[in-house]
Amino acid sequence: MLESKMEMETLRPAIYQAVMMWSDSHYERFLFRKDPGRLIEDEDKNYKFDWFKWFVIDWRVARTIKEGKLEDVRKYLDNEFRKPLETGNEGRTVDNAAQAIRDNGWSAIDSKNGNGPRSLVSKIGFFLKPKAIIPYDRFSRDGLCICTDGKFKKNGSYCDYLKAFNDLFDAVDAQIRDALMDPRVTDLAKRFRCPDEKLDLPEFRRKVLDNYLMEKGRDMGKRKKKQSG
Repeated sequence: MLESKMEMETLRPAIYQAVMMWSDSHYERFLFRKDPGRLIEDEDKNYKFDWFKWFVIDWRVARTIKEGKLEDVRKYLDNEFRKPLETGNEGRTVDNAAQAIRDNGWSAIDSKNGNGPRSLVSKIGFFLKPKAIIPYDRFSRDGLCICTDGKFKKNGSYCDYLKAFNDLFDAVDAQIRDALMDPRVTDLAKRFRCPDEKLDLPEFRRKVLDNYLMEKGRDMGKRKKKQSG
């Protein structure tokens, strides 16, 4: 059973967060270009900005990479992972890349939540192919379990996660579209210089759902922590 109606008190901040992402210059090379940018230093500026190093810290996935292996992981994701994404089968490609990182000895010990490098790979995958891949972490995973009434199993593969996410997105996309037509949303986009046409992109709406699931999962975790305390 899929959630038939999204909660507006959770959907509104999910939209806000998506607008903030599409307004952030850190993501311009990925979200505003036809072909994705590379995971390397900016060479066209007067200063060096190591995007990948910044990303793994800001998105809290640095702990999934073994110390001293950051450059190996970056090169792999920028080449061996990027290439098969062009042929489709994105879910399996993410799973295979996560396994390759483990097999090469580049990953730290898997997290207690069982995400391992899947979280890292899926989040990079989102920026390389945002129309087809969505980030994966424990909060979004818990949120998806809630919104599918347990249909999605936590211990499944990323391939399973992506399929369940896509099914849910198909079910709630119309509601997300309606919410994005609110004048307050377009005013927000203008205020932060996010072009209006970006609000109707499928990747933007998918990220709204991802943010929504993260909020649902995070709220569930807070409730459990409060009950156990």
